[in-house]
Amino acid sequence: MPTQAFYELDETRQQSLVEAAIQEFANLPYDKVSMFKIAQNAGVSRSGLYYYFKDKADIYRYLTDQLYKPFLKHIQSKQRLDPFALSRDFFIFFASYQRTEREALLKQMLYNTRAMDMEAIISHLHAMRSGKEFEDMASVIDLSSLKPISNNELMGLFILLQTVAVRLLLIHLDGKSTFDSALEQLDRTFDLLRYGFIER
Repeated sequence: MPTQAFYELDETRQQSLVEAAIQEFANLPYDKVSMFKIAQNAGVSRSGLYYYFKDKADIYRYLTDQLYKPFLKHIQSKQRLDPFALSRDFFIFFASYQRTEREALLKQMLYNTRAMDMEAIISHLHAMRSGKEFEDMASVIDLSSLKPISNNELMGLFILLQTVAVRLLLIHLDGKSTFDSALEQLDRTFDLLRYGFIER
């Protein structure tokens, strides 16, 4: 997260730094993003940028947090959701970013997530479990409809559901599917995961 110096800046200066970072992260994969370019676009020196953010990962975490905060607020206003309903709401909420000023940033962040290897994703989720993000998310999750499972199995279920939701969200945002068609496919896939393939 940003340093205290960032929060002491006036709102206009903060926004200038954030918009410069958004411009860079929205247009390039994570590993191609340049701190120098962000600093240049924000009108500060590279060392000045490091005064406000520890490193590239720090800026990225901040932007991710800002992008996902409205979703957390949205789900906290609802009844408790099971993991399937939560992932469905994730798809519906972020599909509404299509043709907005934040669409490019969302898409690039989703592509970055997709490009991460599974070990890195699991590691990130385990790290989240000890933080406020996970507490906020856990407070709205209803596990009563699931058979008893371990935390690791629950984490695996979330990864599976989010992988489906992210894939279909990207297909929709890229214009390769209508919202209704992508949502129908998501529901169908979730039903298969929920009820399985084997006839009992």
